[in-house]
Amino acid sequence: EHPTKERWATATTRALALCVILEGACGIAGYLAFMEDTEGNVLNNFLSFDGETKNAANVARGLLCTTMFFVYPMDSFVCRHVLVVLFFRGRRAHEGDDAAVL
Repeated sequence: EHPTKERWATATTRALALCVILEGACGIAGYLAFMEDTEGNVLNNFLSFDGETKNAANVARGLLCTTMFFVYPMDSFVCRHVLVVLFFRGRRAHEGDDAAVL
């Protein structure tokens, strides 16, 4: 209800900590499942006995592509905002009014 810098810092710290824990758990579980046979691309480890790729690995690849499709525009927005603030000394842009600076 009342956003403050302290609440925002707490929320982002907790979210990032949760991401680190989940990523670490997935990485360790993936390595322990395949040990020395672990490939750089973990999705390549999911082959059936006849050498065909499992459907779950293909679904995971599709979900990864979907994630990347939606993540890159967000990165571009952040990069654009930072460049506007740095190069145009956009104090108003930093406060959320990008159009006024350009």
